Amino acid sequence: MDSGGTSIDETIDLPYASAIRGVSHKCGHDGHADTLVAFAMEVESFGSDKDIYLFFQHAEENRNRLNELKENIEKRVDLEANKYGLKFDIAYSDLFSETSNNDEIVEKIKYISEVHDYILNDMDVLKTSEDYGYFLKKTKGAMMWIGAGENSPSLHATDFNFNGI
Repeated sequence: MDSGGTSIDETIDLPYASAIRGVSHKCGHDGHADTLVAFAMEVESFGSDKDIYLFFQHAEENRNRLNELKENIEKRVDLEANKYGLKFDIAYSDLFSETSNNDEIVEKIKYISEVHDYILNDMDVLKTSEDYGYFLKKTKGAMMWIGAGENSPSLHATDFNFNGI
């Protein structure tokens, strides 16, 4: 699966290295998107008695990608509206909703982490905006920061290698 990439040269020799010069997967977001796909495949294979919704964040680091997403939506709406002779108007606001984890979900995550011997570190509260706040207004959930390890190269560095940890 290819989940996107960043404008950073590939400098480490890997069997899964980018074949495109100047574009590589040097962001944890790429790896985390792929990990979410793997998780979805696991859920699909084991099944669930509940609906499970997984959200992929489209190119979160590049504001131009947000504009690209808006343009694609507008083109699609225009195409469909023209088919039926409809007029439309789209308005955007650039507000972010509070992202606040649900205690029940956090406790479930802690339990699963303990059962599977995963390392889970508490973090200080971050006063940052995230679009996931909108999802959490509609349903119980929790946003977590998934790291590649303390001794891993930093994100967006030429030697960064998301290896699934």
